[in-house]
Amino acid sequence: DDWLNAGGWDEETAYGWTERLDDVTMGRPVEGYRITAFNSGLWYLQATAGGLRMMNLLAHRMETEDTWDQTAFSQEATLGTHDDWLNAGTTVRVMNHLCFCNTKTLLRGIRPNASLASHRPVVVHVNYHQSKQAHMVDINDRYHNGVADALERTAKHEPRSTRPIAQVEAPFWSELNDGFVTGAHVQPSVGIVAQHGCSPVPPRNAFLKRSLRLLPPACDDEGAEQAALCAKLSEVARAGEVGLVLVTRGNAHALPLFAEAARLAGVHNVLLL
Repeated sequence: DDWLNAGGWDEETAYGWTERLDDVTMGRPVEGYRITAFNSGLWYLQATAGGLRMMNLLAHRMETEDTWDQTAFSQEATLGTHDDWLNAGTTVRVMNHLCFCNTKTLLRGIRPNASLASHRPVVVHVNYHQSKQAHMVDINDRYHNGVADALERTAKHEPRSTRPIAQVEAPFWSELNDGFVTGAHVQPSVGIVAQHGCSPVPPRNAFLKRSLRLLPPACDDEGAEQAALCAKLSEVARAGEVGLVLVTRGNAHALPLFAEAARLAGVHNVLLL
């Protein structure tokens, strides 16, 4: 459903990575999972049921919350359904960070790499650097006007490599860890448990109207005649549809059998004549 452009600059920061969240009082670490934010300035959304749910959900959050659109977008693309909140339930693909890149990737990753000298990104998101216009001019000259050294005009003092996230955060790691993993932000869950216990909670954003994508029963779970028809329907159906079925007085008695076999085969749209 969603094609996302990451704010990362290597495999881990673009696609996600695991790390340790230490609590020395417990005697052992726990594994955490992190990603950089997905850029809300560049993404592609398929016209699917999940895509529509994502748009409705983001519109609702923009109207009712004081939050950054990119924060809400990244959360709804990755957070699971929890407590009284339904997520959009979309499938997600992160675009290649060298093809749909940001300026940190371009100037510190692509520019110094000789093996990428002829590489041409599809899109460059000018987001890491404040002098946006100057960098946009240089990028345009490099990839559209053929000026080979255009990127050096504003990037000549730019580092020619990126550092692992562990090195970037090492000087203030404890501050970061204590800042977003404190163990103190539990009020929403406490409120849910106090009101509902551990029973299922009615969603407060039920306008999404999500349903489980249940698989139909296997054809061979039924009688032989019905199973044979079910298997044939599964074979000929395209996208869960059968275009045309001719019904006469001579075979009308088989309609109930056909309808049940269609249901078991996951065929939903049938035209009867």
